[in-house]
Amino acid sequence: MLRVARSYSTEALVAALGRRLPRDAFVKSTVVVPNRAMERVVERGLARGTGLVANVHFARLEGWLEGLFTTEPAGAGGPQADGRGRKLE
Repeated sequence: MLRVARSYSTEALVAALGRRLPRDAFVKSTVVVPNRAMERVVERGLARGTGLVANVHFARLEGWLEGLFTTEPAGAGGPQADGRGRKLE
């Protein structure tokens, strides 16, 4: 499930993410950030607010979007040979 949190205030954004991320350290979560600097700010803010940041994967926006359009569904044998991305439904 895709959930979007956005804010003009970094502190409010980190607080919203802290409330939304699962408390279970064994549940993987992905947080999409625009760059490495924002990744560090969010990571440190979450660690300060919750005491622990475990099993949170940070993805850059560009790479995350590229992955949506260039990978095949599970069991389809990988990327298409002709280089076209998969169709979003």
